[in-house]
Amino acid sequence: MNSPYIHDIGIEFFYENRNIDPVFDYEYYRDLYSEELKNFYQPVCNEKEIDDEHRLYYHYFFHGRPNFKFPSKEAENGISIILACKNRSENLPSVLENWIKEEDVIEIILVDFSSDEPVAPIVKHLTDKYKNIKIIRVDNQIHFNLGKAYNLAFDHCNCKYVMKIDADYVCKDNKFIKKYLSLKDTYLRRILLRGFFGTNLSTSGFFLTDRRNYMYFREDLNGYGYDETDLYDRIVSKNKKIKIIPIILFNIEDYIYHIPHSDKKRSENYSNENIKISNIMNQELCKYPELNTKLSRNSYYFNQNKNIEYEYNSPMPDKTFCINLKSRKDRWDNMKSLSYVERFNAVDASSSKFSLEKYGLAFNPCTLSDKIYFTVNSNAFGAYLSHYTLWKKIVKENINYALILEDDINPVDLSYLQSSNLMYKQYDLVNLSHKTVIPTEDKTFVRFDGAEAYILSLSGAKKLIAATNHPKYLNKIVPNMDRRIINYENFNWDFDEPSICTALDKFLGYCCQDLAHEDIKLDHLCYPLIDLDLELSSKSDIYKTSAERLSNDEIELYAKELKT
Repeated sequence: MNSPYIHDIGIEFFYENRNIDPVFDYEYYRDLYSEELKNFYQPVCNEKEIDDEHRLYYHYFFHGRPNFKFPSKEAENGISIILACKNRSENLPSVLENWIKEEDVIEIILVDFSSDEPVAPIVKHLTDKYKNIKIIRVDNQIHFNLGKAYNLAFDHCNCKYVMKIDADYVCKDNKFIKKYLSLKDTYLRRILLRGFFGTNLSTSGFFLTDRRNYMYFREDLNGYGYDETDLYDRIVSKNKKIKIIPIILFNIEDYIYHIPHSDKKRSENYSNENIKISNIMNQELCKYPELNTKLSRNSYYFNQNKNIEYEYNSPMPDKTFCINLKSRKDRWDNMKSLSYVERFNAVDASSSKFSLEKYGLAFNPCTLSDKIYFTVNSNAFGAYLSHYTLWKKIVKENINYALILEDDINPVDLSYLQSSNLMYKQYDLVNLSHKTVIPTEDKTFVRFDGAEAYILSLSGAKKLIAATNHPKYLNKIVPNMDRRIINYENFNWDFDEPSICTALDKFLGYCCQDLAHEDIKLDHLCYPLIDLDLELSSKSDIYKTSAERLSNDEIELYAKELKT
């Protein structure tokens, strides 16, 4: 994810609006990083009469913490507890007082995520007594978003080790903390101690690990469920520097007690209160963590009340196009009631007047499988060209982002997109198709099995046009080939003319692969929300004549005939 600090707010504003964190040890930080700090903002601070302690704290807040520098000796060896709530504050006083008394807990960061009744007055007797309990108030958020809340808490915590708990967990026995911290540092660095999602569902929201292992929760999930599972999977699978060992605390109930509550309480502050549905949908969004270029975060700022506000993020681009043949008004009827959808004329490759040359392209299939595909499916040229001409429109009209749809999607699914937490502006392409990603066993190969719904940026459109014009940009990609004719196959991207070389959906996937040339490689996200209308899609010419529907004998016959 991106750096948590999107905007450096300026030292003078910071000095006037931020108190120094009680965990911050001015002398410790000064002595440890004296050379780096010598001239940091010194002239400005002298001019504005900003004291040296604020100057160093400003450095720590914006530069030290994101680079794993510690504000005190205690923070370098202790634990930050992070927790968050929206409205469920009845247990907070007992929970906070329970954990802050643990000697290894240096601070507690509590995010009040727009509770109807602010949390600060409820626990004021504790924050007055314990200066290391810090409340961060978020304003104007209608629904709870676990990813946003806990990422914000992490942004503001200071210690080497981070413990995440729910707002209704209390410590019964601290032996697990003592055992964890007693391990050698080299081993401790590799451990992710966490709750279990099976029999101990009620304490599955617990983890304890080195802050360097934290990868941020996804902020684009929708409703309750799967947040922690996804985070744990990514901590283990995507940490390239060190092998992380997940240790499940199966007997966690011996150490942590979860104050009971109903399922309704669990989900009532989320946008989707149906736990089963939201959990399944979130699981689908997190299905292939290895395939996403990066995960994004929402930008936030401090408002006039010194609380956090998030910048508005719409999940829908300003422009939405639906590709539709003039002759298929029945399909347009599927979409025309949506006022924000603009119809885009599809290219009819079945017309007697059709010619690739008209579009300045040649047909140079990169594999025999692709040659068979286009031979069997003449309308595959039309599919590719329909998207290609739309990419050119995006570039010509300087459209920053566009949602591109084919006319056989299920329009009901667009409502899921409109109410989602998707952030698309950090990507060249967001693949929205519901069942389109088929990775290889080693999970390194991006294959899109359909191009019925995706968001494309202006830069992404330029890259796709460039890759069409210069197929050699993909010469390190081993394309998908039908295994039934593998003895006849080879592949080649070495063409000097603008070309259609492969099926549209496969082409999009190839441009997302790590081995694609830097000039055309797409920053991408797989966000499967939109499915096909099964009745409409099953009647498409491409579906009915797909090469994959050929028998073994039929495809081998095509291979023999087209090999030459």
